[in-house]
Order: sequence, then C-alpha cells, then structure tokens
Amino acid sequence: MIRNTTLIGELVDVTVPTPTVGEIDATSYDSPDMIEQVIAGWIKMGEAKFTLNYLAITAHDDLLEDVYDRATDLWTFVLPTAGRSISFSGFIKSSEEKIPLKEGHQITVTVTPQTKVTRVSTVSGGLTTPWITFKNQADESITNFTPTAGAGIDEYFVTSFSDDTGIKITPTAAAGTIYVNGTIVVSGAASAAITIGTATGSITNIPIVVWESAKVPKVYWVRVTHGTVASPT
Repeated sequence: MIRNTTLIGELVDVTVPTPTVGEIDATSYDSPDMIEQVIAGWIKMGEAKFTLNYLAITAHDDLLEDVYDRATDLWTFVLPTAGRSISFSGFIKSSEEKIPLKEGHQITVTVTPQTKVTRVSTVSGGLTTPWITFKNQADESITNFTPTAGAGIDEYFVTSFSDDTGIKITPTAAAGTIYVNGTIVVSGAASAAITIGTATGSITNIPIVVWESAKVPKVYWVRVTHGTVASPT
C-alpha cells in the first residue's frame, strides 16, 4: 500500500471502499399504477480499512499520529491480483493498535474516502538496465547484494560495511517517477544517504517505487543488513 508517494508496506487485511447509491423519493399523484417511485441519489462511499504489522518505522508512526491532522491523502493499493491497483483520496478516520501480550503488534487504519475508487490495470515499466546500484554514505560501492539485479527481481538483500551509517541507492528507469524511501530520485542518480541501523545484524527496509502516470506502480524492497566487515578505507 502506498500513501501519497510513500510505500507503507504489505498489508495483513484490506477492506476496499464500497459505493452505495442513495435513493430520492420521486413519487407523485400521477406515478404509474400508484407505485412509489425512487430515483438514484447521492453516492455514499463506504470506509476503507486495512491492517498491517507495526514495524516501528516512521511511515507506520505517521499512521498513528496523522489522525490529528485530518489531512486528505492519496491511498493506492497494489492488489495481489497481478497487474491491478486501486486508488482514492481520503482522510484517516481512526487508527487502532492491537498489542497482544504474546504476539505481534498490529495497526488497523480506517480511511474515509472523498473520491471514487480508480482502478488501473496497466503496469509501470519499472527498473531498467543497469537496474540498481548501492554505495555507502562515503560513496564506497557496496557489491555484497543478492540476487543479481535484473528484470523481474523486486527484492534485494544488501549487506553494508560494519562502519556504515547510511546507504545511497541509484535506480534506473526508462519511464515514470522513481521514489526511494518516499523521495523522488532522478533515474541514474544516487539518492541521499538513507540512515540504516548500526547494530550488527540489524535490518533496514527501504522501499522503491517506479510510477508512471495512470499506471500500476511497480514496487521494490531493499533489505539492508548491517554487516561485520569494515569498509576498505
């Protein structure tokens, strides 16, 4: 799921907004056979609801805090059905936390739509040759990643140097806008250094979205593990 341009993550459960057509009484004394007449009225959009596993990241914290802002956002859901997405504008109505004592921490967010649901079935092209490269905050190349970058690969596992505090990602796409961790990055240019965890073995998840106008966004994940080998310099 994507909020505006920030990839929130994979969802546990989703309820899509359901439109319901209201009715207007149009009955008159000359209604046929004295039968009550109604005509189509305003369309009421049902609420959207989704649940995700809380990962203690900024994007998830914002889902809990931004209910106070009452701001309208664009919500885009990339569906499990291949090559389909839906989107609509709406505001956060409520954010509920579920914290079982012996299980994971979950958030359930309810969004009130303010527009109709737009359905898209044409997929963005995504990353293209040379796909994606990585450097640390000191511009040293990081080549310890799997799998080999290429078409159809949407998840990369990267191991940083032990003294790294950030990673720069250079994505390439022939078309569309590229968002790295929610920020626009020009094709073939490096992102700003993205802060990563500095505890050995800690994992930082960084989203990449390639999005062409009126198309289904192409989503990628970079999983950065803080390594044990120091940088060359």
